[in-house]
Amino acid sequence: KRSLTLAEDLEISEKCSVALTDANFKNIIEQMVSVLMLVVIAEYVFVLFYSATCAACRRFAPIWEDLTCSLHDNNLVFAQLEGNANQGVIGAYGVTHTPTLALFHRVGNEGFSPL
Repeated sequence: KRSLTLAEDLEISEKCSVALTDANFKNIIEQMVSVLMLVVIAEYVFVLFYSATCAACRRFAPIWEDLTCSLHDNNLVFAQLEGNANQGVIGAYGVTHTPTLALFHRVGNEGFSPL
């Protein structure tokens, strides 16, 4: 593994989690129609809101990757959203600091709501 310098932007691995954006957030979180071209019927989505330039996010990134890769479960999907590039979702959910973790729970067939 290479270490990041302060000048580099943090990129969270998508090896075991789904990358969210303003464009796909509603589809994945609120409807959970498809993830990685598979229909997923999960009960929970655990989201990491992070900033590419956040020092605390840099320290948390390896922990997040270990967690997402070690806790595979059909009832839980891991996802992450970079906040600087996705201000629509950040504003809609009132995320003011990063890293922020949010757990979304399926509410019947209506999609997901934050816990």
